[in-house]
Amino acid sequence: MKVFSASNVVVMTFNWGRKNILLLSIYSPPSEDISITLQQIEDCLNIQHDGVILAGDFNAKSPIWGGTQEDERGKDLADFAFSRGLAILNEETSPPTFKGSRGRSWIDITLCDAPFIENIFKWKVDMEVTSSDHNSISFSLYTGKLPAKSTEKNGLG
Repeated sequence: MKVFSASNVVVMTFNWGRKNILLLSIYSPPSEDISITLQQIEDCLNIQHDGVILAGDFNAKSPIWGGTQEDERGKDLADFAFSRGLAILNEETSPPTFKGSRGRSWIDITLCDAPFIENIFKWKVDMEVTSSDHNSISFSLYTGKLPAKSTEKNGLG
């Protein structure tokens, strides 16, 4: 496993079977032009990979990933994603990813490259209480194998 970072992006590479996967964790400050974050993502996408997952707080709004509002950041992110063959995993009908004193919004977004989408399932916004004003997002990766059955009896190992 390797880890790289820039001001707005942390990248981890990991082997998944015989594939090299990039996992990008992103924070794009609302006060900063989103093009800075998008350029950092672009630089990371040049790392050799067989699949990529991007997840983060983009502070970008678009009905494509939830809510009814769209802003310039949302338009720029959507254009970037579609021009690079990235699929948006967020569901339009999901609960908001941010809920605080300033209202609610869908600014936390998960993307992956289109061929890899078949390996991701159970994407959801977790509404459990967290210490953040952002709800957590979870998803699972399909490995092609069923989970091992437990040999425990009565919950004791």
